[in-house]
Amino acid sequence: MLGPITDHQGLPMNQPYHAPEAAPADPLNRRTTDPFAFRGRLGRLRYFAYVGLVMLVLYLMLTFASILSAGVAGDGRPTVLVGLVALALMVVATFAWVVYGVRRLNDMDRSGWLMVLGFVPVLNLVLALVLLFAPGSPGDNRYGPRPPANGTGVVLGAVAAGLVMLALIGIVAAVALPAYQTYVERAKAQQMQLQNR
Repeated sequence: MLGPITDHQGLPMNQPYHAPEAAPADPLNRRTTDPFAFRGRLGRLRYFAYVGLVMLVLYLMLTFASILSAGVAGDGRPTVLVGLVALALMVVATFAWVVYGVRRLNDMDRSGWLMVLGFVPVLNLVLALVLLFAPGSPGDNRYGPRPPANGTGVVLGAVAAGLVMLALIGIVAAVALPAYQTYVERAKAQQMQLQNR
């Protein structure tokens, strides 16, 4: 005579209080949200927010160092301190940009070694556009599962980064356009002087 059907632990299969078995989580396949981890994938919006906020912090710290240095020097000129702070900040910003770029390329199922193109003139502009606008893999890929959904903080960070970039473009345009107009007027004046001779 056959007894009750049991599982591999000897518990009856019709036991209502038997906890279901689950496969252990794979620690290498976690969805990484650590901002400075090379492993994992990074979506477009999170990439834009992270890079934009790193640049914002970089410019704020550089501005603070310039103001502090000019105040210490007393003559309004930046000192060696500003150069050293700028160098340190650029190293940190470059490291962060490489980390985010590698994870963004992983999201597109591409090797992170393509970030080397970011240091080649002209190709770095193409790479920047690809990183910002190319969609990631729709599901899991060889670099891990899909990136986590964007939370409120990521959306607010992306909006802040966008506003900062628009402000920087506005400042550059406000400085560059009058300078260009002055240059054109001077060139016309010099050309008229040469024609009158």
